[in-house]
Amino acid sequence: MPTEDRVQQFLGLVKSGQTIDALRNFYTDDALQQENQQSPRRGIAELIKHEERMLASFERVQFQPTSVLIDGDRVAIRYIFSGTSRGREIRQDEVALQRWTGDRIAEEYFYYDPGQTRRSKST
Repeated sequence: MPTEDRVQQFLGLVKSGQTIDALRNFYTDDALQQENQQSPRRGIAELIKHEERMLASFERVQFQPTSVLIDGDRVAIRYIFSGTSRGREIRQDEVALQRWTGDRIAEEYFYYDPGQTRRSKST
């Protein structure tokens, strides 16, 4: 079960753009991530590879957590994700639901309206 301090340490890395370090330091080796109803990604190596590809597709990216709820081994985080990709500004409001094992994330599910990115403005 994560402490509030541990969750805040995780969010500190995410907010500062150190998402790869967050994966390495806060996820179990066999962690699972899933976005909406897409196929899940499994294992820390796959999660890092996916994150590196995503980051490489952006000139600028920022994750801003706006709300955090901790209930035992469950954590819910509302993020505002924003970035610039190929000259296009993207803003996405999403919720991450996590299940922690001890002080590491074992499962994470992201929920968002994929239409948000289609409505983003070009610069």
